Amino acid sequence: PWFHLRRDTALRLIWVAVIGDWLNLVLKWVLFGERPYWWVHETKFYGAGPAPSLQQFPITCETGPGSPSGHAMGAAGVWYVMVTALLSIAREKQCPPLLYRILYIGLWMLMGLVELVVCMSRVYMAAHFPHQVIAGIITGTLVAEVVSKEKWIYSASLKKYFLITLFLTSFAVGFYVLLKALDVDLLWTMEKAQKW
Repeated sequence: PWFHLRRDTALRLIWVAVIGDWLNLVLKWVLFGERPYWWVHETKFYGAGPAPSLQQFPITCETGPGSPSGHAMGAAGVWYVMVTALLSIAREKQCPPLLYRILYIGLWMLMGLVELVVCMSRVYMAAHFPHQVIAGIITGTLVAEVVSKEKWIYSASLKKYFLITLFLTSFAVGFYVLLKALDVDLLWTMEKAQKW
């Protein structure tokens, strides 16, 4: 609840969410990540042997590419901002060294636990392969780290926000049109999701 009271943290959270989602979309278009429940039916990996039986439920029916994991990426980015913000507050309040050390270890362990649960659930549901959730964690953390180092976001004008939003939207649409012009089927996942 305190995150909305600290403007700098709220701004970082918004930027991490926006840039993270945008980057996730673009990376999914480029990386063409299969989902386990499609891949298992179409791979030649198992040869003549039986493929594992994966059960799909409405909640696990993903219709887009799988790499990197948006859930792992979003959780990593948001938690990174929250943990670093809490540690920054502890430093500002001149927290005693031992208490700060306990807080430091505890918060990073909590983030690790949350990421582990998010990633395990995505792999367990056969929505992602392990490497896709790992890529999501790395990418989300990098986005949060880069955004956290950018000081201009705290004083940006409405015009600058508008121009950045326009750029991100234009880039995504332009990239989509370019890929379509190159005859890249960006809806390849829909057929697989409906088939399996």
